[in-house]
Amino acid sequence: MSAHACVGCGYCCVKSQCPPSNALFGPRRICPALYWNGECYRCALAEQSGAVGRLVHVGSGCCSPLNRWRLDVRPRVRTDTWKHEGMLDKNDHLCQRQLSVP
Repeated sequence: MSAHACVGCGYCCVKSQCPPSNALFGPRRICPALYWNGECYRCALAEQSGAVGRLVHVGSGCCSPLNRWRLDVRPRVRTDTWKHEGMLDKNDHLCQRQLSVP
């Protein structure tokens, strides 16, 4: 399966919550770490922890044949943009214990 360059369309994060997000926030319809930066969707967990980004392959590219969002990157879901700032700083002890990411 070939991958296309990641464009930050949010498809992956909206369709399925990643294990680090689930461990940190519990099951959610929309992950609190997902936010729209004015141009594309971003993951605050991956931005604040390179280990989390590597674990869930953030930016590795899109390999979903069902993803049509990548052709039209725009805000599609409501996110709480104010929540992502300093997320890991506030929960650092929780991240270390729950995520155990190398």
